[in-house]
Amino acid sequence: LVPVLRRRIEKDAAQAALQNYSQKGDFSRVQDLITEAQRLGKTDTNTGISFNSDSLDVLEQIKNLDKLPTGIEPLDTVLDGGLHRGGLGIVMGSAGAGKSVFLAHVAAHNMRLGNSAALATLELSEHLQLARIVANLTSLPIDGIVNGTLRKEAKTKLKKMGGLGSLVIKYFTPQATTVEDLKTWINRYERTNGEIKLVVVDYGDKLFAPKAKKEYD
Repeated sequence: LVPVLRRRIEKDAAQAALQNYSQKGDFSRVQDLITEAQRLGKTDTNTGISFNSDSLDVLEQIKNLDKLPTGIEPLDTVLDGGLHRGGLGIVMGSAGAGKSVFLAHVAAHNMRLGNSAALATLELSEHLQLARIVANLTSLPIDGIVNGTLRKEAKTKLKKMGGLGSLVIKYFTPQATTVEDLKTWINRYERTNGEIKLVVVDYGDKLFAPKAKKEYD
């Protein structure tokens, strides 16, 4: 029934979009319907953890959670193996502290592990982000990759690397892009290219949260 119901909701969304467009109305209802259609059939029916004398045994599972390593050994040691899959990690620091470089490194390291990654950039261009990833993978200076003097060498090194995971980079308009925009992008990509293991957003404080929603995005 899921495909039938999803198609029905998508039809309602299309009709609402046409109506709102003709009346110059608010498209939030359309967005909600599209989100509902995407989530249909994926609702989590797990009732949660029940408290009893054996509840503490569940905490032992935390040690065995699948992790996404950052590739920086001392940090991964502190994080007990890396970032939690399905979790949210936030990198904070002053301007020029190396936040974007660190994020590029995490993305590149996970590519080395064969994981697929997506990088949403709200400040730097797609080309500069790509150059940073290449510089990290090849250990070549980024200036030489950008100006072309080391591009041939970088290409040769990349060809010799086997088992690299995929990466997609997309520029989004700062202060106009929402969390839902990122979700839509990821869902659209995964439908044809498979599951994304790591999503990097550079950077989050340039995202826009609609106040009309009255919720914390």
